[in-house]
Amino acid sequence: MKNLKNTGLALALITILLTTITVSADETEMSAEKEAHMAEMQASRDAMKAAKEERKSEREAFQEEMKQHKEEAKLNRESFKRTKDEMKDIFSDVSDETKDELKELRTDHKEATKDLKEQVKNKDLSLEERTEIKDQLKTLNDTYNQNVSELVSDNPEVTAFLAERDELKAKNDILRQEAKEARLAYREGRDEKVEMYKEAFLNKLIPVLPKVSDEKLEKISDRVEEMVEKIEANTKMSDSKKDTILAQIISFKEIMEEELENRELAEEEVDFEDVLED
Repeated sequence: MKNLKNTGLALALITILLTTITVSADETEMSAEKEAHMAEMQASRDAMKAAKEERKSEREAFQEEMKQHKEEAKLNRESFKRTKDEMKDIFSDVSDETKDELKELRTDHKEATKDLKEQVKNKDLSLEERTEIKDQLKTLNDTYNQNVSELVSDNPEVTAFLAERDELKAKNDILRQEAKEARLAYREGRDEKVEMYKEAFLNKLIPVLPKVSDEKLEKISDRVEEMVEKIEANTKMSDSKKDTILAQIISFKEIMEEELENRELAEEEVDFEDVLED
């Protein structure tokens, strides 16, 4: 009997010991899984932080580049305005016959572009339709400027003046293309949303944009960059809401910058208003 009791006690102890070892092993396994999960979560947070810092660094570099770009474009716009003031003296030696031909050319050009300039003011146009009209206007302007150069090709002073303008215009064309590419990169994959908001906002702003000064447009564009930084740094806002707001303000920024470019293109068009008058 005593042996049986000892045997039963031994079995009970072995059972308890095995149970303890099993529980301990389970707890060790769970602890290892928990540690692995926590390490994975921390690695994910570190990666997100690094990506955020990288985006911030890239955006700062981008903003500095665009700041220099804007300054150059602004100087070029001012250069075209100054050259307009010089035009009357430069064209003073052009023959009366050539002046009459230039006036006729200018009248024909105004007539050819009149309808297109009215169409682009339509608040119900899609972005694609608006771009097509702007491309047509640019083609007509390029042709007009070329025709002007041909009419005065026998006058060295005027030819040199127009050549300088053409060189400046070529530089502006490159700046505008670079700005377009930069704006697309600035969207950071939000193309569809930006296009949607841009079309909606532009159709509302078309009637008032011409009344806003260049300086005001530039300030609005700069202000958007500050807003982007604040929104990106906001930890309480959901990613979805951030994405929507960023798409809205980036689309607004694009509208302001493209309006400045439209004005720049208008400055590049050789205008003989008052220049050929006696």
